[in-house]
Amino acid sequence: KEAVNNIAKYSEATEVDFQFSLKKGLLYMKIEDNGKGFDLESLPSEGTGNGLKNLRKRAEEIGGKLEIISIPGEGTSVELRVSV
Repeated sequence: KEAVNNIAKYSEATEVDFQFSLKKGLLYMKIEDNGKGFDLESLPSEGTGNGLKNLRKRAEEIGGKLEIISIPGEGTSVELRVSV
């Protein structure tokens, strides 16, 4: 939900791709947009970016692995892998 909210509020994307699969006890989810992207390294430690911190915290709490890739001008991808 957080990733979708971020896309709607900030990305200026015209397309969003959702991928979900469950294979051999591994749940895989990827949400990718073609929006404006951002530089992960330049996010302030407080304020902006709390949504991304929350995503990472939630993934960790359920034993998942979260990967966020964003390229300015090209979009953002959020991938979650978790054993179920």
